[in-house]
Amino acid sequence: PAGTLFPLVGPEAGVAAALPPASWAEEDRTGPATAMPKQLALWLALCLQGDAAVLRAHKKLQVQQGHRQPLDNFNNMQYHGHFQIGPTSVKGIFDTGSFDLLVMSTRCTSCSNQAYDHASSSTYRAEGTMVRHVFGSGSIVSMRGYEKVSVGELSTSNQTIWEIMEHHIPALDVAGVDAIVGMGPGYGPGEMRDATLVMSLNVDHFSFCVQRGAANLPGYLYWQDPRGGADNSDFVSMPVVGRNHWAVRLGSVSFKRSGTSAPAEASGLCESGCGAIVDSGTSLILVPSAQIKVLAKFIQIQRDCSNFHSLPTIHLSMGDHMFALPPRAYVIKTQADGQDTCQSGISNLDKTSRVGPVWVLGLPFLREYYTVFDRSAMQLRVATAGSGCNPTPYVNPSTSAGNYNMTLADPRGLTVNTTHTVDGPLSVDMRFATVPIWAQNNTEASLDI
Repeated sequence: PAGTLFPLVGPEAGVAAALPPASWAEEDRTGPATAMPKQLALWLALCLQGDAAVLRAHKKLQVQQGHRQPLDNFNNMQYHGHFQIGPTSVKGIFDTGSFDLLVMSTRCTSCSNQAYDHASSSTYRAEGTMVRHVFGSGSIVSMRGYEKVSVGELSTSNQTIWEIMEHHIPALDVAGVDAIVGMGPGYGPGEMRDATLVMSLNVDHFSFCVQRGAANLPGYLYWQDPRGGADNSDFVSMPVVGRNHWAVRLGSVSFKRSGTSAPAEASGLCESGCGAIVDSGTSLILVPSAQIKVLAKFIQIQRDCSNFHSLPTIHLSMGDHMFALPPRAYVIKTQADGQDTCQSGISNLDKTSRVGPVWVLGLPFLREYYTVFDRSAMQLRVATAGSGCNPTPYVNPSTSAGNYNMTLADPRGLTVNTTHTVDGPLSVDMRFATVPIWAQNNTEASLDI
């Protein structure tokens, strides 16, 4: 009615607040009591539009500010981050090698972990489609729905989620993981073009870094990382050549031992090019079986770890840049019969693609290199991983004398310590190792990278 005090609408956006004219309320008095004058309806619509504009501006500001999310370290094999699905706080694996958001739910009657209950959420919307997801480490049956999802101050109200109804992945139960959050570069392959959580949150780029050393050192996922922009000279960039994966071209593979002047290239390793997928959901480095045999000629690890410091550094040419994986990146220490045993953290995966045989650079790469995944520019940007998972300037390992495990001079006069963490084999529990979602989901050797 005329004279009612209307609330201010969108003062942050500069939307004018005013009372509707009395004549608007006088109009159509002869009609039904519930009729709304056209002018009043228009005024209300403008008010609502103002609110929406304010909300959009607020969300954009939140995204621009970014959110640095700690990731709990689980035996150096998995990293878990906490977030909200509806009213429920869950912890999940944030996986750049997949696309869907899957969550353990009360729909799984045989699961010991039933973290999410759709019945207790006022923001849940059912859809009902059922799908079987096949991961390298097991399969999952789930049901599709829509829900509000929040990560820190970032949120989306209509995210596609898949409630797990049945699963056969023992590592999920042992680690107590509630969810798997796919962070692929675009829509997943197939007909159901559901937006990933990254897309729904309007995040253009994010960064991953995991620390090495003690098993409780966390990693970090930085949504819209302000330090990871294309204008930061600490980073070098590589174009993503994958349509479905964060994949780059891998050229030469060479080996450098301490004290040698130049790395030695090996025949039989990506001579015609390979594809390298950088994957936060993979615990190890995965390489075609035929190429593992070549690697074994250069990398011979003693079980008692006695030759660790004489092992070579692997040099990978990706994009137009060289990256180093020193022994600490590819040697792991496990328990066997109560004894510490050193072994290779490189396992086999036999897939080929339109750009060549497929390598997967999992957590070992992210311990050495602070990596930005940019879906708008379709590129990876990489800096050296510094103390506390902070980026430090990229240094070309080919320009350094001797082994990569040394302090190098940065051209800007800074000192870059590439041995910022414990220089020794990483202690792990292989029971909790994870492999890509697509690694064993079919018998085809070809991968649509």
